Amino acid sequence: MPNAALLLECCSASQTWPESALAATARALNSASSAGTVDDDMGISDYLRDLRRKVGSDLLLMPAVTAMVFDEHDRVLLVKHSNRGIWVAPGGAIDPGEKPADAVVRETWEETGLHVEPVRITGVYGGHRVQYGNGDEVEYFMTVFECRRLSGTLRPDGEETLDVKFFDDFALASPEIAPWVGGIVRDALQRNDSAVFEAPTWAPPSTR
Repeated sequence: MPNAALLLECCSASQTWPESALAATARALNSASSAGTVDDDMGISDYLRDLRRKVGSDLLLMPAVTAMVFDEHDRVLLVKHSNRGIWVAPGGAIDPGEKPADAVVRETWEETGLHVEPVRITGVYGGHRVQYGNGDEVEYFMTVFECRRLSGTLRPDGEETLDVKFFDDFALASPEIAPWVGGIVRDALQRNDSAVFEAPTWAPPSTR
């Protein structure tokens, strides 16, 4: 499931990017879906498949997690997804009853072969809608965790991921890398004491 990825006690608003991480994700996925390059059922959970049988293509709000795993040179770990052939950060949807921290550990293990430990939340992103080629609508909200490598050997799972490797920051502008990745990596590398989120735009009617 594409990462187009909540509970924060201390957060600080970020400056607005020219295009936010999830806005870029939504734009890229909508474009790819229209072109028939997104496998609409790739990596879908049994829970989501059953839910789709009940609600059809109606809009679903989808909680997701993304892992920022850095090496000693601050290179970020990315995976090459089989359904679109582009590089993204490890992550995916949170299963029913699953804690977000467990979800990011599980997804990272499944997609990269690494056992990681979440150490902090670097950002929370959302508010952007994706429509897939089959008509399904999803709006993702994504919690991004910086994670510390504990054990394991890098390896793709051979199904959802075809390759796994670390990338330098300057390489993130490559067209082979999803357009939203650079934004969340830059936020994570700021190493702020609190998480980044997009500044609110809603206000009570009486104050508008």
